Amino acid sequence: MKVKGMKEEYNFYGGHSLGGAMIPGYVYNTTKANGMFLLGSFLTRIYKTGKTEEGRPQVEFPVPVLTIGGELDGLCRITRIAENLYTQVTFSANPDHAAATLPVTIIPGMNHMEFASGDIPTFVKDHDLQADISEEEAQEKVVADISVFLGSLVYPSNTKYVETLKNRVAESQKFVQSITDSLIMESYEQFLPPCYCETPDEYGGLQYGTCQSTPTCTGGVKWTTEVSQVHMAGVDLKEVKGLTITGADSIHFVTEEDPSCHLPHIHGNPVDNANPGSEGIPPICTSPDGCVLNITTVTQHLYHNSGEVDIWRLHFSVPWLDTGYLPIAAVELKTKLKSRQAVWQAAGLIDTQFNDTDLIITEGGNHDICGEINQLAINW
Repeated sequence: MKVKGMKEEYNFYGGHSLGGAMIPGYVYNTTKANGMFLLGSFLTRIYKTGKTEEGRPQVEFPVPVLTIGGELDGLCRITRIAENLYTQVTFSANPDHAAATLPVTIIPGMNHMEFASGDIPTFVKDHDLQADISEEEAQEKVVADISVFLGSLVYPSNTKYVETLKNRVAESQKFVQSITDSLIMESYEQFLPPCYCETPDEYGGLQYGTCQSTPTCTGGVKWTTEVSQVHMAGVDLKEVKGLTITGADSIHFVTEEDPSCHLPHIHGNPVDNANPGSEGIPPICTSPDGCVLNITTVTQHLYHNSGEVDIWRLHFSVPWLDTGYLPIAAVELKTKLKSRQAVWQAAGLIDTQFNDTDLIITEGGNHDICGEINQLAINW
């Protein structure tokens, strides 16, 4: 290309799929690169090496990087691209700057193979999803994104390039917002790791203390606080009309015993290990109407892989590979909640019986509250 007259003024590197997984390692260690683009691939978590002043983790790379993902990419899933969009741009200390230097864009309807052309490799054929747009349209969109990215670097004084690029990032953020919101609701550990802090409670122990989030870690799970415990309490039922549940969740291993076992708790009673309204202990309220109960809960994430164990690793025997094939979200939230009976008793309905409020249908009860909470997650 040089012989034909190409000027070697700028050096840009790019890769698709496994090539995109490997090229960052090369570019990171070269001084000749002016930029890089990754197609159906992304910067892995090893590049979360920076921190804000308050300690929030940040993605860093020595040159600008454009990441492009396809909505229907069956090998580099959109959830993994959504993670990078959040950690590189949305969660950045300077999102506007990051949208220009570490942009992530998503092309609706595009699959993995449409980044390329020709015969489809068997492995891709077996795992890719069906595209909703043609190969020609997909590649036109890829070229458009790469063009404005390279234009923003080669012609920095021409602001139309960077503004177009930022608009594409904003479109992509909106496109995957539901994925991002769901990961935030589960307090996804790759956004911020759990704090696992030990906080004294009002009784001088650690059983019922609430772990507070910090810029470097997450104290509790939003889903547990905002949905699970609220539904467990049955606040929409006529029996407890006017009842309000507040409180917070703390992330702990649910089987932990050292330095303390961690348990859910209804606060406001001087007796530390009692359920208000039960066994002679006074309730918190005399009636559910207008009653506000402060309840703390405990949650543990269960991740099968969080993107780190990958089918590509097994297929190609490359132990460090992270290509975004497997699901990243938690497969289970192990949760300790206060039962509906305990909540109703604390709200003043001291004659509430467990068999009436909490016993599951298969054992002769009237409800399947845990199943209902699972269904709420599916509906959400």
